[in-house]
Amino acid sequence: MKLLIVVINKTEFVPDIISTLVELNVRGMVVLESENVIHFLAQEVSIFVGLRELIQPTRSRNKMILSYTDNSNILKDLYEMLKQIKIDLISTGMGYALTIPIDEIVEGPEE
Repeated sequence: MKLLIVVINKTEFVPDIISTLVELNVRGMVVLESENVIHFLAQEVSIFVGLRELIQPTRSRNKMILSYTDNSNILKDLYEMLKQIKIDLISTGMGYALTIPIDEIVEGPEE
């Protein structure tokens, strides 16, 4: 079992990425609002206010999709299916995806 984390900086692609994950039989997804830590520090922590001048005008907010899967090839499968619909996770600024091994999961029945 793996924890799947997909961070999407170009949020207009979130619906297509979720649809692709559903096609790959990924269930139990959670979508979270997230923020680039450099932007957060520059805006919220006074000691880092000087970072504002150094920050490229990039998107400070993004979306994070969390889920779990038994598919040991999920990253390869996701990348290949997204390429078919002209979404390239590897392109600059798009985001990233990763998996982390899960030892055990406890869950209730699906609704």
